[in-house]
Amino acid sequence: MFDETSTSTYDFSTFQVILTSVLLLVVISTIVHIVWVIYQNSLMKQSSQKGVLLKVLLEKDSEVTPFEISQLWTSFHLYLPWYKRLRKAQEHFSFEIVSTNELKKGDSKKLISFNFWVPENMVEHVEERLLATYRYCEVVRAKEDYMPDPENPDLTFEAAELTLREDNAFSIKQFQDIEVDPLSSILSTLSTVNENEMAVIQIMMRPAPYKWNSKAAKTLARYEKTKKKPGKMPEWTNYVGRFMRSFFAVIDHIISGFGGRPDDIKVDAPQQSSLDTVNQKHMLEKVQYMGFETQVRVMVGSPIGQDAAKARLRRILSNFQELNSLHNGFKKNKYTSSYKVHERMKNRHFSVIKNQDVLSTIEIAGFAHLVNKTTTTPGIVYIQNKKQPFPNGIAKEDPFAMAPDESGNLQPVGLDLLARLRHVYISGMTGVGKLICRLSKKLFKL
Repeated sequence: MFDETSTSTYDFSTFQVILTSVLLLVVISTIVHIVWVIYQNSLMKQSSQKGVLLKVLLEKDSEVTPFEISQLWTSFHLYLPWYKRLRKAQEHFSFEIVSTNELKKGDSKKLISFNFWVPENMVEHVEERLLATYRYCEVVRAKEDYMPDPENPDLTFEAAELTLREDNAFSIKQFQDIEVDPLSSILSTLSTVNENEMAVIQIMMRPAPYKWNSKAAKTLARYEKTKKKPGKMPEWTNYVGRFMRSFFAVIDHIISGFGGRPDDIKVDAPQQSSLDTVNQKHMLEKVQYMGFETQVRVMVGSPIGQDAAKARLRRILSNFQELNSLHNGFKKNKYTSSYKVHERMKNRHFSVIKNQDVLSTIEIAGFAHLVNKTTTTPGIVYIQNKKQPFPNGIAKEDPFAMAPDESGNLQPVGLDLLARLRHVYISGMTGVGKLICRLSKKLFKL
């Protein structure tokens, strides 16, 4: 005789074993994921200790298009898959704008400089790409770090970090959508720093995975159907959510195989207006470019006091509101303390524990770039001597001087036998060495 009680008990025990196994798998995989993130964060801290500061000087008539700047950032997208990050951290770098106002002998000297912090193995690559984009720029390795210590008794510091309001798939304003360069507004605020005050804008970047583009496109497709934006959640909750969605997708396929799930109800797609089509095209432009996990940080140090530092910080942060679009924008991260942000800025530490904001290269090019010839902000550090291609036919035997070529490399300059017997015209400002050149020529004649 068939025993229904034993059969139901067997089914319940089997379901209990399956449920326990699934929960155990979720717990183990979550623990492994957390350990992996903590390990990667420690590798990032170690890699931040070995870096080089590069100061970039431009000529006043430099002009580069936004798409060339986007290509510059794209060339730095060197993503490492997970198996190559077992012993090596993913390379990251930063683009930094520094404004200082030093008071010396009663005169204030305002300086705004553009800098890159890069790992040692990226130095040559960054120098080559900068010279390819800005032909006559000069890349100088800084001898010391300008970032002040958080414990500096002479300054009161205030720092903040910006984060995206919405999911990474939604775009902020891109360069072609902005009538006035946002960098001009940012530099205007930086140019008015008080005496002995300083301000630093640091944009940390790390290549995002290549699969980010497809994930962002799927998010936009869901938004097009539901008109609901996904909530911006911390990284660990995103991981758990992905795991649970995969699990229930498997269960759904199993149920479908036994015929236990009814057919889906088909509904007509909503009618799209021309405005929806334009918005969709605008949003999809972001996912067509490479993405970088980006962390934007701002620090102000003031000798006047905390109120002055906070006021300056608010004015700098307000300039980033110009990048807000209908779909996304920047906001201040309320869950990170000022001291912690300052400490990360000084150590150039890219935190992988917090939720990463992904921006495409065309978005980054809108506010993270070097100045063009239309920029009139006072105090920007430019190249004093304009570089020119090194003339052909310059004699190099018995050189009496050294001159830089268009790449900044010193080349020997000499005079052949016929030139030594003729008159030589030497021009230049006081102190550049005209007398030495004249004496050298006389010695050659002797």
